[in-house]
Formats: sequence, structure tokens, C-alpha cells
Amino acid sequence: MKQIVESTNGKFWPVTQEKKAKKHVRSRHGFTLIELLVVIAIISLLVSILLPSLTKAKELAVQAVCLSNFKNNGLAFAMYAQDYNEALPVAVPPGLPCWNETLINGEYAEDINAFICPSYPPADRDDIPDEHRAYMTYAMIGVLDYTKSISLSDAWSPATSEFLADSVYTTPPLWIKDWYGLSGRVQWYCIQKHWTVGTCALQIHCRHAGKTALLFMDFHAETDDGYMDVAYDYNDQSKGSTALEACYTICDDNY
Repeated sequence: MKQIVESTNGKFWPVTQEKKAKKHVRSRHGFTLIELLVVIAIISLLVSILLPSLTKAKELAVQAVCLSNFKNNGLAFAMYAQDYNEALPVAVPPGLPCWNETLINGEYAEDINAFICPSYPPADRDDIPDEHRAYMTYAMIGVLDYTKSISLSDAWSPATSEFLADSVYTTPPLWIKDWYGLSGRVQWYCIQKHWTVGTCALQIHCRHAGKTALLFMDFHAETDDGYMDVAYDYNDQSKGSTALEACYTICDDNY
């Protein structure tokens, strides 16, 4: 059935019921409250599903960057050892710069950032001088006396003899807070092996989804937890291997 309607210019045009219905549909706009609530519920559900995956993906990306740092550091240590009769730099040489500054001063590494984990909060603090940031880096580990050098030729199992790891100092010196306002835990540049295991404030930090990055004396790098087997003493085969957690205090909390 057709109806006659008058247009704005005074002319008359036939309009079908179908066209009237379409016109009515097109004139509708906006959402009802129920529709908005349904959309919000769907978005909330998607966020709850995707957020853990996104967080995990971000952490895996940071872990990959950290492991890449360790691989590059392995090259730096290897070049140093080649120049110094298979010896690694001393972690804390008395009266001299610590191991990371030794590598930088010898041009084996570009700068201190190569030794700082990307997930460490003050990693980008440009107001901290490099000589002080050098204390807050990955840790040289693997020996009881960190004032002496490690000789690669003495390692009975280089592939399981660790000497660099992610680290954390749970009770850092007061000057870190007083001078730079850093409260809480920080990375630290050296950890003595078998020193007050389980209670030491200097700890290997499994900060990457329960894993730590490690560099070994054959210069390969990997991430693993505190249960992996390592040489109990890198230069004494008679003591065999044991779990990493039996040699160091392990921390798996975030900063």
C-alpha cells in the first residue's frame, strides 16, 4: 500500500510502508544501558584473559635482552682471557677498579650498561656516576675469594662452572640510599660461593619468571632456576657437582 506525503519543496511523492520502516530504522541512534553493560563485560573479560599473556610476553622479552647481555659479556670475558693467559679479571682487586670497570677500561666492553639487567629499576639512572653504578651490576661468582683471579685452565668442567649471574643485595650500603635515594634491594657486583648459604644478603636473583641468567667458563650463557647442577668447586673435581641453591642463597622475588 502506498501513501502520499508532501516533500519540503511542496511536491507530493508516494512512499511505501517498506521505505517508511527503513527510514524509521535509520533514525534510531545510541545504545541502551543493557547494551553498554554487555560491551563493558566483554571488554573486561578480554582484558582478564589477555593481560597475563601480555605480562608474560613482556617478561620473556626482558629475559631475552638480559640473556643477550650475558652472551655479549661472554665475548668480552673471552677476549680478556685470550690476552691474559686464560685468566678472568679479578672480581674485587685490592685498590683497583672492580671486574666490570676492568673490562671497560681495557675496551673489552663498551660501557657499564652492558652489565646491568634491563629489569633492574635504576638501570637508566644517568645521575649515578659509572664508578658507583659499577657496584650495582651482574655479579661475578664461583669462588670463595673474590680478590683472586679465576684461571680457565683450572676448571675441570667449564660447561658447569658458573662465574656470572643475576644478583641482588637485600641490605645494600647506606650510601646508596643517602646519595641517590635508592631504597630497598639492588644488584651487586660480586657474590662469594658457599658463603653463609641460605642466609647471605648477597644472593643470586631468579628474577626472570623464576630463573636467573648465568654465564659459564666455556662462555655459554643460559637461564635456569636454583636447582640446576653446577661444579661444587670449579678447580676441584673430587667434590663433584651440586645444585646451585647449595652454593648460594637464592632469591626469586621481584625488587
